[in-house]
Amino acid sequence: MRAIHLCHEQKKHNAMKKIITTFTVMLCLSVVALFSQVKPAASDQRHLWNFEDDTPMDQIGEAHGEPDEVATIHNGVLDLTDTAKNQGYLSLPADVINLKNYKAVSIEIWCLPYTSLNSPNPNMLWSFGQAGSVGRNYLFFTPGRWGTGVAARLSVGEDAPWSNEDGLSFSANIGDSAWHHYVVSIDTNNIMRLYVDGSLLKYGDNSSPAIDTLDANHVLSKVSNESAFIGRSVYADPTWKGLIELYAIWGTALSEDNVLWLYQQGAKRSAIVGVTTATRQPHSYTIVAKDNHLYIPQLSANTTIQISIYNTMGALVYQNLKFRNGDAVGLKEGMYIARMKIDNNFITAKFIK
Repeated sequence: MRAIHLCHEQKKHNAMKKIITTFTVMLCLSVVALFSQVKPAASDQRHLWNFEDDTPMDQIGEAHGEPDEVATIHNGVLDLTDTAKNQGYLSLPADVINLKNYKAVSIEIWCLPYTSLNSPNPNMLWSFGQAGSVGRNYLFFTPGRWGTGVAARLSVGEDAPWSNEDGLSFSANIGDSAWHHYVVSIDTNNIMRLYVDGSLLKYGDNSSPAIDTLDANHVLSKVSNESAFIGRSVYADPTWKGLIELYAIWGTALSEDNVLWLYQQGAKRSAIVGVTTATRQPHSYTIVAKDNHLYIPQLSANTTIQISIYNTMGALVYQNLKFRNGDAVGLKEGMYIARMKIDNNFITAKFIK
């Protein structure tokens, strides 16, 4: 009986040891996961469109977008679901972004692709380059090329540019009707990577990652600054259909740890704030339009600021790089959004005239 009792106690001990060991392993894995996220440097941010104020304005730089007559922005989402042929996209000022001047880049987007509206077409989710019936000198990304193919491609071809592309083409289906986080990066060694939902995309058996070394001719400096789009191709292809909550451009090739951090933050993200010694600003600004003159009560006397004013469709209607309280503005009655640069801080405020 004693032997049986000891055997029973030994089993209990072994079972408890196994539970403790399993818990320890799980805890260690959790710690590893926690420390595998690395916040990107605020200084690497270049442009951010988060649509939180229901406008296409760049929240970091001055590359403000302009939606066409079909695209809409509501509840913090760029809606490109209208089925109008070759309509429903956001134009960005490619010359302001100046992608060809980047030494390295990461292009990030949070979106929901509608498979039934995109397949089987080669709809480009975003693109840069010389637009026309045939695109030239371009960089693009699509999560659903001809139904299932994933492609992040760069071309510098003038003749038959589609045959002069270099980059990534995967047969993974990541263009399904679900929210996804995509990041395409090109580093200073001309290596392109594709991250999906916080990690490097893997093909098939997970043995082949989405990494490609572009050849010496396929470089960022050869991408045309003529046009840039969200939801439109540089070719005469159908427009991309879906919802977009965030689009961002970084002046570096983000690491996988950086990408995981961004993914964990979700789509409702503002600019990353770095350490600054800038003058403390009020939490909000009031804009008063009176008798065709503009006033900002929080501004000190004789202070000048940069100000750009947009209508609710995202069109620029007024700009003054040395605005002073009381300056004349010719605005029709309606709702407007002002984008102000005050002591190196960008501030957005809505107002009604």
